[in-house]
Amino acid sequence: MEGSLENGRGPNLSTLNAGDWIGVAMAVLAAAGGAWYGLAETPVWKRMFEDFGSSATLPVWTSIALWRPFVFLIAGLSLGCLAVGLLPRQRGLIWRRGWVVAAFLVGVLGLLFMLWAVRLPIWRLADAIQA
Repeated sequence: MEGSLENGRGPNLSTLNAGDWIGVAMAVLAAAGGAWYGLAETPVWKRMFEDFGSSATLPVWTSIALWRPFVFLIAGLSLGCLAVGLLPRQRGLIWRRGWVVAAFLVGVLGLLFMLWAVRLPIWRLADAIQA
């Protein structure tokens, strides 16, 4: 309860409420979604680029997204932000909520980056055909 008294010192503002735990669940799902996409889908894209013979001339962003450790880096950063926000109970609620939001943003932005980067060569090819 946010309004409960803790040892007679006033409201306990260090505990997370239901909305905060929903944010935690969303951050975990974002990290898991990014890890799933990176582990299950990017190898398919990589094989496709190799079949087309264009794997040597991929854009830098695509090469980063197809690099296997990148997936673990993004998921690890997201879960690390989440751990920083959940572990120290003596920190303020705003500080803890900030880390939960950061964990969600890192996971979602990492996933969106991978979605964008693997499609970049296809968009470049389409632009070259139109020109």
